[in-house]
Amino acid sequence: MQSVRLNRARLTLESGRLSVEEVAAQVGLGDSATLRRLLRRRLGLTPTRIRG
Repeated sequence: MQSVRLNRARLTLESGRLSVEEVAAQVGLGDSATLRRLLRRRLGLTPTRIRG
């Protein structure tokens, strides 16, 4: 389930329309710190690199 949420978060961040906080809330990860931590651990990426 978490991998599905991370994939949705990655795709949403790539679109660049929402803030990291909004993306975290949208995919159900609670807060931006949790999203950032999981992206780094699972995908080796930060929100900035995903958007870049």
